[in-house]
Amino acid sequence: MDRALGIETTRKVRAPTGPGAGPLARQARDYEPTPPEILEALLTEVRLPYEDLSFVDLGAGKGRVLCLAASHPFRAVVGVELFESLAAVARENLGRLPSDWVRAQELQCVTGDAGEFPLPAGPKVVFMYNPFGPRVLSRVLAGLEAERTEAGGPPLYLLYYEPVHAGVMVRPWLGLRREESHWGVWVSPEAP
Repeated sequence: MDRALGIETTRKVRAPTGPGAGPLARQARDYEPTPPEILEALLTEVRLPYEDLSFVDLGAGKGRVLCLAASHPFRAVVGVELFESLAAVARENLGRLPSDWVRAQELQCVTGDAGEFPLPAGPKVVFMYNPFGPRVLSRVLAGLEAERTEAGGPPLYLLYYEPVHAGVMVRPWLGLRREESHWGVWVSPEAP
């Protein structure tokens, strides 16, 4: 896939540590690319037209999932990555995608804390490949719940690959739609 698209997302990268890495670095996981077939399997659980949805990858790393999502006609494809060094690679990879591959209306990858970043308004798909620990995941879910309360509950699909902290996902407004050995799909009550 990387060779065909002219990108580089295959090599694993250890999460930066040490004094300059910041306090959130202890919650971050190493970058490891998501197998393309995993994202496609997860997306089969999304039951709204992609054109109505934004796609968000929390812990975007080098942007493999962003590049895969770009081939679908989402309103926006947004990556949030804690480490600028990885976000910069993701932006380079998005910029290298062939124009006939990209069907999403907007592509971006930003550097930031997933627990603080304002996600696109409206219906959305949020993807995570076990990017961080339970404290950050709890803040992400609190932000999504606050948006539901303020915006009247837009449909939400939460795709979680390697859901190590699945226990944190237990919320009254979030239901488990499907679970396989290495992934789960949670949805808000408004999601078809």
